Amino acid sequence: MDCQVTAWSSWSACSAVQCGKSGTRQRARTVQIPATCGGTHCPSLLEVASCQGTLRVDCQLSSWSTWSECSLLCGGYQTSSRYVEANEQCGGTPSGIFKENKTVDDGDSTKVSTTH
Repeated sequence: MDCQVTAWSSWSACSAVQCGKSGTRQRARTVQIPATCGGTHCPSLLEVASCQGTLRVDCQLSSWSTWSECSLLCGGYQTSSRYVEANEQCGGTPSGIFKENKTVDDGDSTKVSTTH
């Protein structure tokens, strides 16, 4: 009698979680009836396939820099900036504000503008 096996199970989750990372997933089946009397041996009981992680990753920005010196002695502007430490992936939140300028009038900030 030939070996008889169950249907394949569902695929497992990918071993890689983070977006774009390579990993593996697997599925299995079991022997229902082992081969006897010269019947066909059982086929493979485990199947492994490659996969990619899909967890979304949001853009990561650095902390804001300290405000720069005023561009003029009496009135002008100051700048604070930050940079991208990690780009978004798999539909994560994109980058935000990179630069802020504030106008200064005799030492008092009066207006803040932003740059994306």
